[in-house]
Amino acid sequence: ANVYDIVIDAGSTGSRVHVFQYERSRTGVVLLKERFKRIEPGLSSFATDPDGAKESLTGLLRFADEVVPESYQRCTSVILKATAGLRLLPESDQQVMLDAAQQALNASPFQSRGASIISGAQEGVYGWLTVNYLLDRLDTDVATIATIDMGGASTQVVFETTPTSGEWLPFNYAHQLRILKRTISVYQHSYLGLGMNEAKKKLMTLFAEANGTSSFPCFPRGYTKHLNDVKLRNNDATDFDACVGLFREHVITTSTCRFDACGARGVPQPLFPSRRHPVYAFSYFYDRLYHFHKEGRPVYVSLYKEVGKEVCHRESASRATTPEETACMELAYLYSFLTNGLGLGDDTALTVPNRIAGMSVSWSLGSSL
Repeated sequence: ANVYDIVIDAGSTGSRVHVFQYERSRTGVVLLKERFKRIEPGLSSFATDPDGAKESLTGLLRFADEVVPESYQRCTSVILKATAGLRLLPESDQQVMLDAAQQALNASPFQSRGASIISGAQEGVYGWLTVNYLLDRLDTDVATIATIDMGGASTQVVFETTPTSGEWLPFNYAHQLRILKRTISVYQHSYLGLGMNEAKKKLMTLFAEANGTSSFPCFPRGYTKHLNDVKLRNNDATDFDACVGLFREHVITTSTCRFDACGARGVPQPLFPSRRHPVYAFSYFYDRLYHFHKEGRPVYVSLYKEVGKEVCHRESASRATTPEETACMELAYLYSFLTNGLGLGDDTALTVPNRIAGMSVSWSLGSSL
């Protein structure tokens, strides 16, 4: 028999509804297909407009209504889970948004399982489960995949650890996952504030306050941006290496390491196991790389530097969807996060997917399983 499940991912830059169709048999449940629809902006943009928030979700629920056959709707559950965009709002605003979302869910023909904000840890582990489930890595002894998921406001890093590599970790970084007949130990951390948009905002603000009239090397020559009362401008050539250095100094390595080993911001992290576990980087890693580069050739960390340098030198080229002033900066940040933040070498192989086995790569499937 068929079973449907609806998950709404309320992210920092937009909301997306996923409708999963499963087939239930005696041996278990098999994912048959997924349909999804995305809208912008994210729920956090409606902090002072709960009616607008409700209206934006109603459009997504209407899409789900068209996908799920009417005879299945009353027994199909719908849940909304918000991520870093809402985590960054004051608690009173968070509650207003969740109440508006709950009203939208209650008005739908589906069974509401509520609206809530999930932790960065849950988001990261769900994304890791999605990738490893789609690649059939959970019920065998084959190596699991390490995942790096960069959103607009946070970035999640999850990988399997060995008893020795993870034994020194503080408890909130180490998780035991009981999956089918296996117990898997994983390291996870969600870097709130190190998503693409928050990291850019932080760097531009810090640079403007500290350097006022100095040229900002991440912008195209002659480009000016007004930040509050400060003018940020680049009078010189765009400089990829200088931009990477600024991210390293002001955004990524802002704390000293007080543990055996660290990732970004002095956060405890075992050495990234890229030799044992294939590394999958997605969301902004996919969107920005393949906006400027054709898919097909193998990807190594160095490709972000190569493409970044090309883009930084090609200041006047037309860019259809990425605003011109942020293209160089975004590629510099992706490269800096991988190298300065996670300690990956230029020669580390990456897989940068948008879909796996026909399904979109997001944490929503992992939360539905």
